[in-house]
Amino acid sequence: MTEENMHADITDEASHQHVVEQDHQMRHDWIATYAYFLAEARGFTPTNAIDDWLAAERVYMEEGLAKGESD
Repeated sequence: MTEENMHADITDEASHQHVVEQDHQMRHDWIATYAYFLAEARGFTPTNAIDDWLAAERVYMEEGLAKGESD
């Protein structure tokens, strides 16, 4: 393997990792926003924060928003 090919492989891997991190951040932001609106709808009672987060994750998965995340 030439030095140029090694550099290209490293650059490709770094680019892929950056995309994965962006996807993870977008997923987190979507779930956080959805959970916020669930909490708002029930008057922000503090005992249901985990339930709101889990419900938002479930909606994210059920709506097919997670497709391609495992690539």
